[in-house]
Amino acid sequence: MIGLYQILAKQSRSNSSLLLLAPDNQEVRIMHRNPKVLLLSSIAILTVFSLSAQAKEIADTVFINGQIETLNTKQPKANAVAIKNETFIAVGSNQKIKLFIGPTTKIIDLQQQLAVPGFVDAHTHPIKTIWLKEAWVDARFPDTPSVKQALLNIAERVSKTPKDQWIYVAGVSASENKFAEKRLPTKAELDQVAPNNPVIMANGAHMAIANNVALAKMGIKKGVTKLRHGAWRISR
Repeated sequence: MIGLYQILAKQSRSNSSLLLLAPDNQEVRIMHRNPKVLLLSSIAILTVFSLSAQAKEIADTVFINGQIETLNTKQPKANAVAIKNETFIAVGSNQKIKLFIGPTTKIIDLQQQLAVPGFVDAHTHPIKTIWLKEAWVDARFPDTPSVKQALLNIAERVSKTPKDQWIYVAGVSASENKFAEKRLPTKAELDQVAPNNPVIMANGAHMAIANNVALAKMGIKKGVTKLRHGAWRISR
């Protein structure tokens, strides 16, 4: 807006003409018989000068024509963003962001697709998260603080699940160190809450506990230490 104020401060009127002085000292003279037309024209040019003055940097990359979720409560949505040196330098409308385009700028047209900020995480399990959202019983610490609560969560699902239908339960890694009881649910406890449904509870992504019905359906009997089509070790 500094550029706009400079222009307004230096404008002068003579008869039916208007002299505008842009921030770069470039003069623009507008002439018209109708003062109203003259005023509207000056406002339009001032707006262009003001927007141009704001775009002082040339972006390395711009994303335009998108539905961008910024995760910023003050500006939750935008159509475009400009990036320089791996940093956002502008967020806003297509018109605003196009001012940051230069000869070397890479332009990516999102074609109205959704875009969200990138998340950097050293270790994720997106497929498991999708399964959990759709069908798994949530027994993850800290929302599930104990074995007792985990069994209650499983029992609730059992009450709404047909006999013989699989029930999958998600727990965080090392739940035995986090649950109040400092242990995992036992096979006997899973049998008690789900006597007619195969239940597998994942303790993170590296081990799981299964009840008797699940073991029977997988063909696991005494003496079996490896799944037929897998590499899991089996212990009792």
